Amino acid sequence: VSWIRRAAASLGPDPSEAELAAYARASGFSSATVLDDDLEVIASWGIEDRALHIEAAERSQAMGGPRVAGTDDADRADMISVSLPYLPGRHVAASLAVGETAVDWYLKGLASTLGAEVALVDEAGVAALVHAPPSRSLPSSDAPAMELPAPGETLREEGDVVAAAPVAGTPWRLAITIDEARLHRADPDVSRLPWLLVGLIVLSAVVAVALVLRLDTVRRRAVLVEAEYRRTVDRLQEGLMRTSLRGEVEMANAAALRLLGFDSLEEAREQTDGDLTRVLHPDDAVEFRRRLAEDGAVTGQQVRLARAGGRDGGVSHVSLSAQVVHDPTGRARGIEGLIVDVTERHRIEEELRRRDLILQSAASAASTLLREADWEAAIAPALETIGLGADVERVFVFGVAPGEDDLVADYLHEWVAEGVDASIHMEAMHDIPIRAAGFERWIDVLSAGGMIVGDASSFPESEQGLLAAVSARSLLVAPIVTRDGWWGFVGFAHVTGERSFSTAEADAIRMSAEVIAAAVDRSLDHAQLQEALSEQELAAEALRVAGQVRDDFLSMVSHELRTPLTPILGFSHLLERPGVPQRHRERGVVAIRRNARRMLGLVDDLLVYSRASSGQVGAVPSAVDLEALLGSVLDDLDLAGEVDIQVAPGTHGWIDEGHLGHVVTNLVTNAMKYGDGRARIEAAPDGPAHVVLRVVDEGPGVPPEFVPQLFDRFTQASTGDRRTATGTGLGLAIVRLLTQANGAEVRYRPNQPTGSCFEVRMRAAVLSPSGSGLARQPETV
Repeated sequence: VSWIRRAAASLGPDPSEAELAAYARASGFSSATVLDDDLEVIASWGIEDRALHIEAAERSQAMGGPRVAGTDDADRADMISVSLPYLPGRHVAASLAVGETAVDWYLKGLASTLGAEVALVDEAGVAALVHAPPSRSLPSSDAPAMELPAPGETLREEGDVVAAAPVAGTPWRLAITIDEARLHRADPDVSRLPWLLVGLIVLSAVVAVALVLRLDTVRRRAVLVEAEYRRTVDRLQEGLMRTSLRGEVEMANAAALRLLGFDSLEEAREQTDGDLTRVLHPDDAVEFRRRLAEDGAVTGQQVRLARAGGRDGGVSHVSLSAQVVHDPTGRARGIEGLIVDVTERHRIEEELRRRDLILQSAASAASTLLREADWEAAIAPALETIGLGADVERVFVFGVAPGEDDLVADYLHEWVAEGVDASIHMEAMHDIPIRAAGFERWIDVLSAGGMIVGDASSFPESEQGLLAAVSARSLLVAPIVTRDGWWGFVGFAHVTGERSFSTAEADAIRMSAEVIAAAVDRSLDHAQLQEALSEQELAAEALRVAGQVRDDFLSMVSHELRTPLTPILGFSHLLERPGVPQRHRERGVVAIRRNARRMLGLVDDLLVYSRASSGQVGAVPSAVDLEALLGSVLDDLDLAGEVDIQVAPGTHGWIDEGHLGHVVTNLVTNAMKYGDGRARIEAAPDGPAHVVLRVVDEGPGVPPEFVPQLFDRFTQASTGDRRTATGTGLGLAIVRLLTQANGAEVRYRPNQPTGSCFEVRMRAAVLSPSGSGLARQPETV
């Protein structure tokens, strides 16, 4: 303070900045400021300390004397500012360092003032810091150790006086070497030596204070750095820890405590009981200790926590990196570690792993289903593959089809895991009306391509029946959509506990449903292909048969035409000869007429069959007197008197008379051809609305194996002597076509004891009560 006051005497009341800078530099100050009584700055040099100067000046003004101000700035913690009045209305404030710079400055100033050599000397007498006035030369760096007197004493050596005093709180001593003559130069009678010793002791105390302040500054700075380091470390999201080699927790930042589920370092120490690896899953802890012992470091090992950590218990997996640290001698002294929360990453990785398993199982199931043309033949192993891949315990498939008033679900297939009760009553899950059963939500969601998913407790009451039937605690249902639309659904149930399905898993399970849909489509394609091939084969066979029939027909027609043409040509040549007897001529004319009729009948059969088979024959029904019709047909066949007729009186049929005549002609001709020339015709009512006409012969009958094709075209039975019977093979085919065109029917049954019986059942005509004629068309019964 006295130095500041003495130096300030050279300052005027309004110094310039240059004058103030010269004053400060000459005095060893780092900054200086001149202020008035209102604390307004008159001049300033070194603006970084201006606030301290103002604060010191304010205290000096209030207390009327010198005052000191300090700073909490860690970077300037060794600086103090001193202020005092030096002129009326003027204050000067200056700043200086209180550490090594201050000690050096003090020693330099002391050496200059006393004209003495001043040094800091260690216990061995070696000078560490030396200052000397210009009149004395500094000792060299390799000067021998100094011999110092005891405290409070002096030592005379070669005209010099040496005094020394310990610097309190340090191992140093402050030594002053001064010319003895200089001590007595001002007043030979008064020695300065006592004052020198007093000043030396005071100065040693000042230096001690300076060093203590320096050490305190270092400690304060260390505390500030440590606090800032702690704040920085605690702001980290990653956990930092330090333990002993045994695993005792020595340091942990806030993130580490939070991740491991502890509220404080003390709690961590108590609950880990001297071994931090207790917080890890036992299997992971063993692996961690093994790797650390073998390699001295562990990098990024994913471990499970023995208990959930985090503020809300949401941390279950962490990534742990650690290494053994050593002291400067190379001895292991502890373990430092880094902890990172990887719970979310583990969850995503686990979801992706499950998704990949489901996709792999879907691909395997697709391969299984594609090996079979019928998807149902391969669905059992496919469902097992999908169920194991999806980590569920029951998989079931339902088909959906339109019902009368509702969509109907039908249980089709199921797989259950080993150890799961399969004795559920799925046989009761058939033909379920979906809406009526309370599953309207399923129709809306599944038909739109969505999925039903959740725990059983979250399903509506109306849907609990199905969940109970499949014993599901958790359920996911995906639609099976073929190219024709919503075909059904596949369900994935977990029975022994609840199971959540992630979005990735649900998407993969949807692909499993698409695999089943593709298999169904493929089976339908195969069935349609087989049907098409079958139809093609049938068409080819039909073409072959048609070709054969054509060939047979042409052969038959040529044969049937040639047979009557031969006698016609023969007799016509006979008639051309002159001199042929009259009786031979008459017989020839009869033969020509008979064979011509035969040819005409053949042509008629062909034309009638052609029209009837193409639906061009028009039936015009009317009341037909069966007795009169039968007599007329027999006359045309020259069989009157050869065929017995038995007709109930007044029997009339409602039928086209021409068609019925053709039918009777063909049946009688057939009976005479195959019945040994004996036949009879019966006609009688068959109930109130029908009439039955029977043509019976006593021939060998029709072989049983031939009955199914009896009414087919171009067919003839080969039986006994009738193997060579003539005819087109169209007679019975025409009979069937004409009866069907009139709404009647024809059938065959064996006659007893031998022979054949053909029955034509037609509607009966309704006559007027007087019997004069038809009153109305008969009603259809």
